[in-house]
Amino acid sequence: MRGIHKNCSRTLKSGLLLAIAFAPFFLQATTLIHAGKLIDGKSDQAQTKMTIVIKDNLLQM
Repeated sequence: MRGIHKNCSRTLKSGLLLAIAFAPFFLQATTLIHAGKLIDGKSDQAQTKMTIVIKDNLLQM
C-alpha cells in the first residue's frame, strides 16, 4: 500500500512541475475585437469593419 501512495505522489509532483514549466506558453493569448465602426482618434471619419488585435498586452490594428 505504501508503494502505491509513493508512486501516486511522484506522478502528482511530476505533473505539477510540467504544468508550471509550460504555464507561460498557455498564458500568451491573443484577443480579437471585431468593431463595426471604430474611431481611432487620428481622423474625423469612423473606420468600418475594423479588427483590433490585443497580443502581449499591446494593441495592434
